[in-house]
Amino acid sequence: MKRREALCAIVAAVPALNAQPRPLTFFGAADLQVLTRVADLIIPRTDTPGAADTGVQFHIDRAASSDAKLTAVLRAGIAAFQKVDDSEYARLLTSMMNASDEFFTVMKGLTIDAYYSTREGLVTELGWHGNTYVKEFEGCTHPEHQVADDAD
Repeated sequence: MKRREALCAIVAAVPALNAQPRPLTFFGAADLQVLTRVADLIIPRTDTPGAADTGVQFHIDRAASSDAKLTAVLRAGIAAFQKVDDSEYARLLTSMMNASDEFFTVMKGLTIDAYYSTREGLVTELGWHGNTYVKEFEGCTHPEHQVADDAD
């Protein structure tokens, strides 16, 4: 492959690199809809985008595609949500949270990890602006973390 061909291939791939991740079709549409709704209950839309707005469900889909244990946990949770009406999702999720249910714990962790790895979570919500220059850093100011001076 010549250099010009390689550069053309890279330029053609750039839009795909910036696109939201899409499902691997690992979960079907109904299962993905449950994951989307549950993720949005964990991080709902407020004055900043919610989990579903950032495509968290697609990150979860991708993670499950390569982890059999994770898939089993998610499928069990999805099955529980498919048995209730959409208006009961919040109640069911709350009861799972109170029972320290594995699905809730896994789903919460995946949702938070995926959300705060997006521009919307990291920059829009948390206000992170990348590495910034700090002229002076005084270190930890908690008295209990200070080293006693034994020079007496």
